[in-house]
Amino acid sequence: MDIADAAARALPDGRVVVIPTDKQDEPVSLPESIVSVLAEILDHARRGEHVRVIADDEEITTQQAADLLNVSRPYLVGLVDQGKSRHAKSVRAAPEIGRRIALPRR
Repeated sequence: MDIADAAARALPDGRVVVIPTDKQDEPVSLPESIVSVLAEILDHARRGEHVRVIADDEEITTQQAADLLNVSRPYLVGLVDQGKSRHAKSVRAAPEIGRRIALPRR
């Protein structure tokens, strides 16, 4: 059993405590919301899947969004333009920055 597998199995019913390297600082218990995200990440890693963490309010390019969804950029842009994408809304288009997609909050 590798480390990711052991940690993924332990996290759902456990907790995560960060122990600072500086012995003068106190250990910090992570909140349950962060522990559940770590458990999900480790579960994907245990299965050999790649994981990418993206902030809720991050804006990405249409190419980055297409890469995440494993579709072509023109196909994604067409869906967004037609309002058929529940998951992405075009938020900005300017020649100097290109078109951006706002990722939805969960």
